[in-house]
Amino acid sequence: MKRLYKKSEIVFSILWIVIYVVGSSCCSKFSEMIAIKFLFEAIFHFLLAVFFIFWISKHKMTAKYGLCKSPFNVKYFLYFIPLIVWCKT
Repeated sequence: MKRLYKKSEIVFSILWIVIYVVGSSCCSKFSEMIAIKFLFEAIFHFLLAVFFIFWISKHKMTAKYGLCKSPFNVKYFLYFIPLIVWCKT
């Protein structure tokens, strides 16, 4: 996988988009069969996210994708909390 990533990031991204769409579609069908809506989809998406976080951190790409500590102090972003709460209502 690392070799494909190094060769072409675009092909790598398209491959994972296809895996995401096909996996979500298959998991949706499995969830319908057992009559628990979105169960397998949620598990699939969680495992895919965990896999990518570990893969990105293993290959030391966290800074490239913004998964590192912010250089700014968090207190400057606290004013977004009311905006998020207001948008949810």
